[in-house]
Amino acid sequence: GNSGGASAGIHIEAAAPLTAAGTVTLEGRGKVNGIHLADSIAAGGDITATGYGFFINGPSYGDDWGIYAIGSGKSIVTTGGNITLIGEAPEGGVRLSHALRAINPGLTAGGTIGVSGKTATNTTNYGVYVAAGGSMDAWGSVDVYGQAAPVATANWWTLAATSAYDGVYLAAPIRSYNGAVTLTGYAGGNRGVNAIAGASLQAATTLSVTGVGKTEGMRLTDNLLAGGDISLSGQVALATGSWGIYLGDATKSTRSTGGSLKIVGSGGAGGITVLHALSAGSSSTLIAGAPTNTFSKVGVLLSGTSLDAVTAAVNLQGNLTNNTVGGDTTILATGGVGYDDLAASFITNGPNAGRITLSAVGANARIFAGLGATITQHSGGGVFLATSDGGDLTPHRIVNNGTGWVVLAAGTARAVGDGLGGQITGRSATNSVTSPNGNVYLFSGLPSTTTYLNVLSPKMTTLT
Repeated sequence: GNSGGASAGIHIEAAAPLTAAGTVTLEGRGKVNGIHLADSIAAGGDITATGYGFFINGPSYGDDWGIYAIGSGKSIVTTGGNITLIGEAPEGGVRLSHALRAINPGLTAGGTIGVSGKTATNTTNYGVYVAAGGSMDAWGSVDVYGQAAPVATANWWTLAATSAYDGVYLAAPIRSYNGAVTLTGYAGGNRGVNAIAGASLQAATTLSVTGVGKTEGMRLTDNLLAGGDISLSGQVALATGSWGIYLGDATKSTRSTGGSLKIVGSGGAGGITVLHALSAGSSSTLIAGAPTNTFSKVGVLLSGTSLDAVTAAVNLQGNLTNNTVGGDTTILATGGVGYDDLAASFITNGPNAGRITLSAVGANARIFAGLGATITQHSGGGVFLATSDGGDLTPHRIVNNGTGWVVLAAGTARAVGDGLGGQITGRSATNSVTSPNGNVYLFSGLPSTTTYLNVLSPKMTTLT
């Protein structure tokens, strides 16, 4: 359907459901919405809807979307095919209140779901907006792409904000019963991907989320669960008020039952904040180009970069557990004030995991562990904590049950004897070091300012 007037290319009202034994194909172009859908679609084969809207600043809310699907309790269901929704318009790509299901009633077979939404010109709305009723369930993969940004422009994320909307906004859960889940969002005004409470993500195999935005690269509130690797990548460019990745609910978790976790974020005022409990499963991922030895695999990787000087690059508030085989736990905090764990989290490596490494890189990047924050190493990989420059190292309580070393090092990139590097500063007897079977090594700045070592271990006293 094509409409040159003030209406949609295809307009389907409530009480007008579409049903087909085979396929359903819709393509609409209109000045208001490309496709306006207010009732359900059911098919035995593929369902494909493509909508283009091209009227800017329409007369009422709901205008100017590529696909605008509304209606309480409505759905788009195929029992034997795939669902593909593509929407593009000046003010919004795809808006969904319909539940999407590409799986048979017995949850044993089905197809894939693909949703792509783009704002075409002035980016004044969402790329993909999924309301609370718009859950997605598929037997195969689920792919969601939302663009509310001028991505064809070089370095677009550094330009002035063009909207206050997200690339992908989710208020409903997404699940693949036998495949992967992939979300990609770009926003010139707000978050690349914004999944609020109620929008859990679950994949049988891998789960991947990429978000580039202005205020945050991504904010994921509800549970994340995958049978394979989980990979999160978030980026923002604003100098203040922005996180690359924010995993924000202390009652929720990010958990891989059979793979690794890779969480990498860069922001103007913080790289990553993690309130979720983190857990990696039984396998690990080989680092590209690395030799196949015990310490060349990712079990859990948290990497955060802060572009300002006053915010933590990595702010860990949830517990972290690595039960992979041979996979390291690596936390890299670059810039800002380094690594903060004021919530006193627990970092635990299982008996088959690799090493635990926590590094703070930058002029003032520190490692600061909250009172009672604990690192427990059950494997022989050892525990390595280091700051590179002027940042102090206030370590966790460390329990090393393996034979590997415990190494605490402050100011590792400074020249020996220059007196400008960070110091090791013990916090209290609560944060002690216990390593009955592995050596403990301390590398610090000036002996006169390396303080309270006796609280790390009664065997040590402040250096003079």
